Amino acid sequence: METIKRFLGLPRITIRSITTEAIGWGALQFNRSAGDAKLCIGGKQFKHGYGDHAQSRHTVSLPGKCQLFSAYVGVQFPLGDKFSSQICFRLENPDGRILAQSPPLGYGSEAYFLQADTAGATTLILRTIDIALPEDYTGTPPMANANWCDPTYILCDGTVIRGDDANAQPKQLTPSPLYDGKVFNATPVATLLQDSADYTRWQLDYTAADGKMQIRNTVTEYHDFPVIEWLPVLIGSGDSPSAIIQDFNSLDITLPCPNPDQSIYSHRRLQIRHTLGSKNDQNDFLSKCTTLHDRYGANQACFNTDEGRSSAAHLPFFGLDFSPDRGWNVAIGWSGAWQANFTLQKNLHLTAGMLRTHFRLLPGESIRQPSIILQQREGMDITEGQNLFRQFMLKYHSPHDSSGRLFKTPLPLAVWGGMSSQETIRNIDRAVKEKYPFDVLWMDAGWYGPDREVKNSEYISGSDWARTVGDWRVNRIPHPGGLRPVADAAHRAGMKFMLWLEIERIRPDTPIASAHPEWLLRCPDNEADLLLNLGHPDACQWAIDTVSHIIENEGVDYYRQDFNFNTLPFWRQADAEDRQGVTEAKYIAGLYHFWDTLRKRYPDMLIDNCASGGRRIDSETMSRSICLWRADLLGRPWFDSSECNHTQILGLTQWVPLHSGGTTVAPGDLYGFLSGVASGVSCGICCFPDREQLAAATRMMPFFLHDFYPLTSNSGDYREFCAYACIDRQQQQGFLIVFRRPQTSSDSITLRLPGFAPGEKYLFERFGSPAPELYTGESLSNFTAILPEPRSCALWFFRKA
Repeated sequence: METIKRFLGLPRITIRSITTEAIGWGALQFNRSAGDAKLCIGGKQFKHGYGDHAQSRHTVSLPGKCQLFSAYVGVQFPLGDKFSSQICFRLENPDGRILAQSPPLGYGSEAYFLQADTAGATTLILRTIDIALPEDYTGTPPMANANWCDPTYILCDGTVIRGDDANAQPKQLTPSPLYDGKVFNATPVATLLQDSADYTRWQLDYTAADGKMQIRNTVTEYHDFPVIEWLPVLIGSGDSPSAIIQDFNSLDITLPCPNPDQSIYSHRRLQIRHTLGSKNDQNDFLSKCTTLHDRYGANQACFNTDEGRSSAAHLPFFGLDFSPDRGWNVAIGWSGAWQANFTLQKNLHLTAGMLRTHFRLLPGESIRQPSIILQQREGMDITEGQNLFRQFMLKYHSPHDSSGRLFKTPLPLAVWGGMSSQETIRNIDRAVKEKYPFDVLWMDAGWYGPDREVKNSEYISGSDWARTVGDWRVNRIPHPGGLRPVADAAHRAGMKFMLWLEIERIRPDTPIASAHPEWLLRCPDNEADLLLNLGHPDACQWAIDTVSHIIENEGVDYYRQDFNFNTLPFWRQADAEDRQGVTEAKYIAGLYHFWDTLRKRYPDMLIDNCASGGRRIDSETMSRSICLWRADLLGRPWFDSSECNHTQILGLTQWVPLHSGGTTVAPGDLYGFLSGVASGVSCGICCFPDREQLAAATRMMPFFLHDFYPLTSNSGDYREFCAYACIDRQQQQGFLIVFRRPQTSSDSITLRLPGFAPGEKYLFERFGSPAPELYTGESLSNFTAILPEPRSCALWFFRKA
């Protein structure tokens, strides 16, 4: 994380600069050899240092007086051809006085420890000399790759500086717009905001030369995870509008991409793991991998959104894999339209931000931009890195209640809002009488609007639930006493009451549309819908007050927010030429204010983030809500969603620990029901599944809070098995589930189960079987599951014996 701290400009003591006056070949490299291989001297590898090439001369500028310099020096080993000459390493004063010098070192020589008393110098000279050639030789000595490993500078005040902490490495991360047509550049003023055991938080202020624009970047460095995140806000700091801010990227960073082998010829490549979003399609949340190569035509990738909901096209999460044990995870925290661009040209250049920014700031105005999370994966495989990311998200970016406990993903009894209160209460009474373990009564759409007769199901022709959104009066025909009698019945049954609203969408003939047209955004291509402009303070306050009134008057415990149309054209329609992106940015900030205010007022209220099923999943919404309906094609009585659920759980769960969705419910169909179980599951409207199905699901769900292991690919090929495991490492228990799909021809699959100690024994209980079986850790590296029947599943719960 030192590199990222340097990019972010966090206050730290480092080398001021390293300037190269001469080098025999290439350029001075950091933490790699001159030939871009791992630093190695005499067969010993080093992680840190300079890759040099004789004849060379470099000037090191230090931030204070230096007392002592040291480094391990020697010739790079191995090289493409053996190097027959000898290299001398020399440390000098600027006046040429030699402070320390190594003996001649050749190919295969062990590392020599070079150390010198530097007598308070603030500038030092590093030189490498092929002794077979003149010291001032300007050609290229053959294969004279020389390494300075673990270079260390100790200042007179005791400060220790590691030599690769240099400004010669990639520059600090300053959020990178064009300002007034020029690349913005400013030195940050840093303020320490918070320093705790878990994290340190800084405020970095960058002010434009004209004083009219300031970037305020709040940076959090975590101590318990290898993660740094930041949130930039643009501030109009002058007394008149700023110049145009264009192409603002919250993330603009260059990461070193090493050669994966010792060859002098480039073989750099990068794998980008990414996941499709939700489009009401069988490929929703399909895992994908794009490989970049360091060559024209194969070195670029771009991802963006086609609508105003963050996870409609792609999840805003990316895994960047330089090698099996090294890489980064990136999360873009923006619930609107975003873009991310990757270019591999020796190093990886990555930018991410809003899809379009071209605007002036007004005096005193603040414009929030996407937040960024960067997690380093060093010395761990991809699955370990993903599980570390999941645990970070659970701790810092998942909703917790007033006591600090993580909200549990519900197991709900769902009812249609147009169903009468009397019929709804009969369903609650049945759940109590038959002892179903439902913990939430989920009332969906259809309960609101003018008093009128309505259909008691979404699927009956003539259901008008979508035509009255925006009119949030309780329809007294199906609910003569309001919703309070239903809420009271749910509470008596030990359930929370969750209610559906779509607060952002307004129909033109609703009361609020007539009373406050100035609060609404319009689009010529969609005259049936109006958008409540949450970026308008009065409109946002109306949303807060309206939802609060319903919560308090109707006995609502959990709030389900839907969002069923593309808002991007509405935002763009409202923008002036010199304010492109402002409407969206203020709207998204208003959305966060809306949710944050509700969470502050009702800290034990869970927010369900639906958005047509899974189309608004990002690190910011995850911090405030759980998506309880990850795709709209799930839970439909006419469609078996089992295989779609496999794809969604394998793809989404690696990034999003808490989520739920519909499943296929039919008597005796364990395969269909368990296919949809994640940290929660929704059984469908007025569905009462088999007790066996619920018993399995309720045992599985808590394990999704722990480590998740996909054991088969998420390719979307339904001819393959699907298998995954969830393991609580602390308690050494978990579950394994294997699905043989209808098109799978084989009746068995052999799996390598992760993390079982060779010397230990484990009890595996196959769900539905009478007795557990004992396995050794060794045998679980080749675990064979046999499923004789197509469209069947096998579920094991296991624990250490």
